Amino acid sequence: MTHFIKTILIATLLGLFFGCDSRTIDNTTTKVESKPTHEIIIPKVSIPSQKSTSEDGLFPKEAYSIIEAKLENGKPVIGRFNQGYRSYPSKSKYQWCLKVAVELDKERLFRNGLPLPEEKEVANNLQEKLIEELGKLTTTHHIGHLYNDKFLDIYWYVEDPAKVHQWLQAQTAEQTLVRGFGYEINPDPKWQTVRMFLNDN
Repeated sequence: MTHFIKTILIATLLGLFFGCDSRTIDNTTTKVESKPTHEIIIPKVSIPSQKSTSEDGLFPKEAYSIIEAKLENGKPVIGRFNQGYRSYPSKSKYQWCLKVAVELDKERLFRNGLPLPEEKEVANNLQEKLIEELGKLTTTHHIGHLYNDKFLDIYWYVEDPAKVHQWLQAQTAEQTLVRGFGYEINPDPKWQTVRMFLNDN
């Protein structure tokens, strides 16, 4: 098991990570509720833990690291990202970045906008459900997540964005998930959206 410690200096990441807008997949536009935009500053140390890769080589070896930072308003950000994707050789096959922004229950948060333990359990279970269900539709690569200022942001790269869009639209219409959410699917062949979360400076 290899551990490394690296400090990431992240410059201004305004709309790139925390803004939402309208995106078109198969001539269907999804309106995503906008979030406040903030700069992330002073991330802390990340120490990955490793697990084995998939037997077919479709997924890289897992090496999760913790990212801690602050928004420009002083509120904390904490996330977990799989550093195994830093040197993943098949990025070009998965050129669509999916970001889901889950709105946390405002009654179950700390004053700093991070979830209380019971809300974190709900959000984590929802994330696992999304990982499972989206993985049934197409090949998906779950890169990681961020808790920040009343939201949980989750990042994937997906092979078939149309199937993902259709399923998420159905969940939105039927309101089947335990928390409200917005999402956007953007073309990102070079994985720029998650580059700095992957210590890829």
